[in-house]
Amino acid sequence: MVLDPETGRTEGYAVAEAMLDGYDWYWLWLDSGGWIVADGSSQQKSSFVLHRATGQSWSWPSNALQLVAASREHLLFAEITRSAPPFTGRLTITNRAMKEVGRFSIASGWDPRAVFSPDGRTIALSEGRGGEGGSVYLIAVESARPTVLLQAGAHDGPTSAWIDLRYEGPGFLVRAEYTKESDETHREEHYFRWEDGSLSDPTPVSCEGQPSPDGRYVARPVGGYVYETHSGVHAREDPWPSLVITEAATCAPLFRVRSAQTFSPTWQAAWLPSSDGFVIHMRDGGMMVRVRPTPDLVRLPGSGEPAPTGDGRYFGYGARVYDALEDRWLGPVLFRDGPAGWGDSHRERWFQILPYVWGPDGWLEWLLLPPKIEFPPFRNEIAFRVAGTGSCLRLRAAPGEESETQDCLPDGARLVLAEPNEPPHDLWRPQPHPAVAWTEPRFVPRSTWVHVRTEAGAEGWVSHDYLEHD
Repeated sequence: MVLDPETGRTEGYAVAEAMLDGYDWYWLWLDSGGWIVADGSSQQKSSFVLHRATGQSWSWPSNALQLVAASREHLLFAEITRSAPPFTGRLTITNRAMKEVGRFSIASGWDPRAVFSPDGRTIALSEGRGGEGGSVYLIAVESARPTVLLQAGAHDGPTSAWIDLRYEGPGFLVRAEYTKESDETHREEHYFRWEDGSLSDPTPVSCEGQPSPDGRYVARPVGGYVYETHSGVHAREDPWPSLVITEAATCAPLFRVRSAQTFSPTWQAAWLPSSDGFVIHMRDGGMMVRVRPTPDLVRLPGSGEPAPTGDGRYFGYGARVYDALEDRWLGPVLFRDGPAGWGDSHRERWFQILPYVWGPDGWLEWLLLPPKIEFPPFRNEIAFRVAGTGSCLRLRAAPGEESETQDCLPDGARLVLAEPNEPPHDLWRPQPHPAVAWTEPRFVPRSTWVHVRTEAGAEGWVSHDYLEHD
């Protein structure tokens, strides 16, 4: 389905039953240039593409070709096999009438990534992550001759280089990882110009994160989710994740936001196309971190995906779109909505209606408090203030409301995270951090408890629900 938020008009597309080969679904999405793609797995015999403007459609063997990138005038296909690596290195360029206009070969790999330039005349292609010696190429559509921009194999150990498909700047962004003899991983970022493939900055950028569309800032998540595995929960030094906004030119931090969730299995935090703000998720919904003119937090109804155009007015939430200017919702309320995304502009919000219920994000768990903006120099200690009790917060000897009360701390009291001398419970029960405890197993209503130290030096457990970042 494709929704136009300005008019409310919705188009629908479906794979014909005769094409399903005995399987009940395909992955469908709206690609660049107005293409509807139905991607079949190895279980299906064919994949399909439909050109929305003309209504023409084509198919190809799912186990032999993969659609890597598309523009308004051309498509790029990669030859694949069932062997390892699956990418043979042979690629074909077609026009929108599906006539071959060029063919070329590069080294084989695992995960080819490609993007067309804004004018559609040039392709940037990376061999992808997963193998050794990944390289990046620039290909003129007219000549179909690859030029090597980055040879990532000339290093001590396994390397990989890949194009960041989310970056929208004057050129394109390549990320690279080099494994040294010491087993340390070195990461670099390279910005290339579309015109000639030259580096826009001769020195690789050292700061990690998601660059803003205008290239002035970088949004860097610090920390992340805590999650269960068969062996317990991975612990982090600071279980309350932060988002740090830095200057791209110097990597100097401008400010950070505490308790900022930046991704889930179906969503990822993103910049506004204007680079004025960055959309995150917080404990009670969504929020935009305003970068300019001054740092600020602007509440949204949830962790939406900003449209690529529209000046930050439209945000996508699965099948629905929120109009921030008029404070209204557009699009259908669906029980079975699936993957969704934006087309080339805010006029195209696409979403799938699946034959099953799309899985929840519940297997990722984040610890979040009300978000707070902090300016450098940042403190290393993790401190809180008691808030919202209306009276006082009980300091207990152990996590849980049945535990002995040692003190009652008034609103405004300052507390510091402190690891207890003994584990709060046995190691088979999951916990995100030695100073954080859950009173019940996952997937049932439960409470979170934090081990703290008061200004008077007393230690104990308090409810996470009545804390805010200091």
